[in-house]
Amino acid sequence: MDQETKKAFGLLLGQMFRIQKKLDQVHPNETPLCQVEDGTIYGLLNGMENVINQQMDHVSFIPEDSIRKMGEILLPYLDDPNKPFNGYYDIQNKVEMLGISRNDAVKILHYFWETDQFKPVLKKMDTSGSPGEFRKFDAKRYI
Repeated sequence: MDQETKKAFGLLLGQMFRIQKKLDQVHPNETPLCQVEDGTIYGLLNGMENVINQQMDHVSFIPEDSIRKMGEILLPYLDDPNKPFNGYYDIQNKVEMLGISRNDAVKILHYFWETDQFKPVLKKMDTSGSPGEFRKFDAKRYI
C-alpha cells in the first residue's frame, strides 16, 4: 500500500474511532463502541505509520477468488437439493485443496448467509456433520 493511501486509511480509521469515543461518552451505560486507547487514535489521526500498521494487522482480507471458489463448491448442492450433503465435513477436503483456510471459510459462509446466498445449503450444515462454527451463521456476533 502506498504512503498516501496508508495515511488516508489511518485518518479515516482515526476519525471513526474518535466518533465512537464521543458516542461512548454520550451513552455511558451502554457497551462501549470504541475499543482502542486515546494514543492509538492520536497516532492514526497524525499519520504515525507504526500505529496504522498495527491497526491494519486487525483487518482481514479474503480474496474475491476464494469467495468465488467457495460458491462453486456449494453450487452443486444448491442446484440439486437431493444431492447428499451432511455438513461442512463433506466439503472440507475440497475447501482445503483450493487453499481456503478454515478461518476464511467460516467468514465466507457467514457472508453468504447474511447476503442470502446458498441458504438452503447452509441450513443443512446445522448437524453433527459440521464443526460448531459451521452450524449457525449469525454475523451480528462479529459486527
